Amino acid sequence: MINTIRKISIFILLLTINYDANCQSYFAFIEKIKSYQDQVILKAEQPPKYFSIDTTTFNLPSYFGLFDKLELKPNLKLYYTYCDFGTYGQPALYVRHDSLIIEDFIEQHLDNFYKSSGYDKSDIPKDVNDFRRDEILFGFAEDSVNKAKNNIIPDDSKFGYLQYLYFHLFGENFALKWHSNYTKGNVIFSRKEMERLYNFYNTSSDFTIEKNDFKKLKKLLTKRFEPVVKIIGKSCEISWYESFLHLGFYKRTYKIERQAPYEFEKIKDLKIVSPKIGLVY
Repeated sequence: MINTIRKISIFILLLTINYDANCQSYFAFIEKIKSYQDQVILKAEQPPKYFSIDTTTFNLPSYFGLFDKLELKPNLKLYYTYCDFGTYGQPALYVRHDSLIIEDFIEQHLDNFYKSSGYDKSDIPKDVNDFRRDEILFGFAEDSVNKAKNNIIPDDSKFGYLQYLYFHLFGENFALKWHSNYTKGNVIFSRKEMERLYNFYNTSSDFTIEKNDFKKLKKLLTKRFEPVVKIIGKSCEISWYESFLHLGFYKRTYKIERQAPYEFEKIKDLKIVSPKIGLVY
């Protein structure tokens, strides 16, 4: 009887150690990605109202290398672009085959645009042409066929699917300009992050939340925030807390298929906090 109890205790201890080790790995990964994203800055281009990513703060191979459990589909290369639309701006991560000469693609679409509009391209100022080129490339990058998140393969493991989901939802969550910040969100991965969010809402003059919501938020400070990842048959389920400054705070669960094309869906969605915005952009 004593030996049985001892074996059960050892088994539970090993499960706990493995669980904590996984959680620490999840924490370290999310913290590392968020830290990299937060240090990416924009620089002013000509004319001054337009911005682009400062390449001294962002290196695509280094960034994607942080997602070490993901790989691209065969024969594709990863690229990025940034388009500043004036009132909003955002990056786009995309893939393309080497066989595609992107400069020719852009020029062809630019010529077609001016012909259909009845303009002579030679009469258009250079800065307008350059902006049109950026728009065409951004449109190419945003096409679902070319988007990087639709062309990645996860490692068949808990960590692989966690990175896959994070890349899909938050992989372009950096260098957001102005109105693009309305949908900016991320994963709350530790009590420290939860405390930061709580203190922000408690002291901010730009956002307010209802008393009952605030009580729920305060109560969450006593909980753990590590993602819960489960392999269940032919799918993987991931539960975590998501925070969107302007939209609210949620506990969500996703189900990811373990076979290509690795489709996923949100199967649980609990809204905990609904902030009221006093700040108007």
